Amino acid sequence: MATHDYDVRFLFDKQAIPDTNLGAYDPLVKVPDFNSYGMWFGSKSGAVALFPFITEFIARAETGDATIMAGTTPILKQSVAYAPMSTTKFQDMNPLIGAAFGGLFPLIYIVVAFIPYLYFIQKIAAEKESKAREGMKMMGLTDSTYYLAWFIVYFVISVVSSLLATTVLCIFALTHVSPPIFFVFSVMYMMCQYGMGFLVVAFLPTRKGAVVAGVLLFWLSYFICKLVQDPSTSSFTQYALSVFPNVCMNQCVKLIFFYNLNTANGLTLAELGNVYQGYSFRGGIGMLLFDLVLWVSAGLYFDQVVPS
Repeated sequence: MATHDYDVRFLFDKQAIPDTNLGAYDPLVKVPDFNSYGMWFGSKSGAVALFPFITEFIARAETGDATIMAGTTPILKQSVAYAPMSTTKFQDMNPLIGAAFGGLFPLIYIVVAFIPYLYFIQKIAAEKESKAREGMKMMGLTDSTYYLAWFIVYFVISVVSSLLATTVLCIFALTHVSPPIFFVFSVMYMMCQYGMGFLVVAFLPTRKGAVVAGVLLFWLSYFICKLVQDPSTSSFTQYALSVFPNVCMNQCVKLIFFYNLNTANGLTLAELGNVYQGYSFRGGIGMLLFDLVLWVSAGLYFDQVVPS
């Protein structure tokens, strides 16, 4: 049976097709061009709808049967589907805009947490240095009441700061992130500094020494984040170094910006367990909870056993 070559050309309005001058992946484009998609893959006049029509016509012409050519029943069983570009490789790409903001935001946010942390260290160190705490004990103040009072104060500061940050960020920047999730993350991260403060003051009970050591501990723990910047870093290493709250915060922020800029649903409860580059937001929240218990326990324990 002789075969024939067919030259098929489609002419479409420029606005009705995707821009072929753009690459398959553009890190600066947040959402697909749904307008072009609708016209390109339309059910009646789009290119995908025309492909089955053309192949059906060619198949009938190749039979050489005029009856078949004039018939209305398709002789081919064919279906055309559209497969979205949602491969693992594509999902793991780190867009430039996400990387830029995601890399800068932890440094900005850490300053927000640093201010109450520094205030807290100064206050408890001053109480210890001036023997005011011993005076309160002589009047009947117990250690548990003292710790609880400062815990409540720091918790109120953390809640107010986190509420302001959540309100501003989720309205103007993190529009695809669930506000309650970000609020819980922010409060837990800031509360981890409560235990770190007592730990520092336990070994350096003077205000000047505690402030210097507290600043060094806080910022040096942030620079540990450099060890987990590589996307290929193992999950074990990422979670192990997350015992430092600043590292855990940095990893969670990376996920926050990834979900906010590159996913359709954003960061919701349904996405908490999804793993991106070896880390999940649920795992990060779990590590913050672990850090809270670890640092508070260590801080209060050494505050009791280290002589002042």
